Amino acid sequence: MSVTICPLTDVDRDNVDGWLARAEAELAAVAVEPPQRVVDTSSAVLLRASFKPGQAVVSASLTLYRDHGRVRVDLHGAADHDAAPLESWLVEALELTVAARL
Repeated sequence: MSVTICPLTDVDRDNVDGWLARAEAELAAVAVEPPQRVVDTSSAVLLRASFKPGQAVVSASLTLYRDHGRVRVDLHGAADHDAAPLESWLVEALELTVAARL
């Protein structure tokens, strides 16, 4: 399992809903299963999607903490050789910066 914490840019922090709409569109374009909002509250949104960066399908969870302007990216069941490029793509496509890897 790979876990990454990423802050939103200042511009995206000012328009969290706009960032979320763009993120869902970006994820839907490449996911083998389209993103689904599992939780959507005033303080957090949990998106789940599946990707196939290599041989195996990798489940991803993105938790957006609205009040803190941060995104937690969890990749489940991914081998290191699949997780690293998928994490890099997610960070770049969603215009995030890695603050910490757990």
